[in-house]
Amino acid sequence: MVVAGLLLSGGVLKTLAIFSARDEPEAGLTDDGRLRPCPDRPNCVNSEDPDPLRRVEALPCEDEGDWARLREVLGDVPRLEIVTEGEGYLHATVRSGLFGFVDDVEFRLDADGAVIHVRSGSRVGRSDLGVNRRRAAKILELWRRRNHSDAG
Repeated sequence: MVVAGLLLSGGVLKTLAIFSARDEPEAGLTDDGRLRPCPDRPNCVNSEDPDPLRRVEALPCEDEGDWARLREVLGDVPRLEIVTEGEGYLHATVRSGLFGFVDDVEFRLDADGAVIHVRSGSRVGRSDLGVNRRRAAKILELWRRRNHSDAG
């Protein structure tokens, strides 16, 4: 009870809000058109990352209609807001429920590889307790479920 009171005190919440609000997004493609690699922190996953500790599975892509279906899938992700969408690239943010920390979620269409690559990373802190990995897995699950139901 005392710990909960301390955590919810105005000073702690204001400090956390200022800290998370100051951080700018780490989003965008690299010069070679790939998703940016994850930083050296365990709070980011990327389907293009060579490190197996950070790598997640990309979304299988069968045709150009899959890119349009991506928006439908993202509509099922709580607190996700699309920020930027361009030719074969989408950047969204997800705000945590309790403290409002912002995570960046990005997608890149790789038509040659027949996949949509995904990157999900926290803007602040070191550890995310696996939140971004679980989010990427959930998006993949929603993707497979939606595409399976479209085929049937």
